Amino acid sequence: MFRTLHPMPIVLKPSEPSLPGSMLATLLFSVSVFTLLYVGFVTQRYALSYLREQLEATVGGGDSGMGHA
Repeated sequence: MFRTLHPMPIVLKPSEPSLPGSMLATLLFSVSVFTLLYVGFVTQRYALSYLREQLEATVGGGDSGMGHA
């Protein structure tokens, strides 16, 4: 049903992908950069959380006037 509306696989074909090489390279590059950016953001968020915990432990656990979301 609806075989004319849904194209066949282009990138994840079991045989050779029919996507042009430049488009495939761009796709893989974009996915890689997005993944690295995501990992970088998660790492920075973890580091910020760790530093905040260290600051609260040093200050004595008192509220520093900053709201915690």
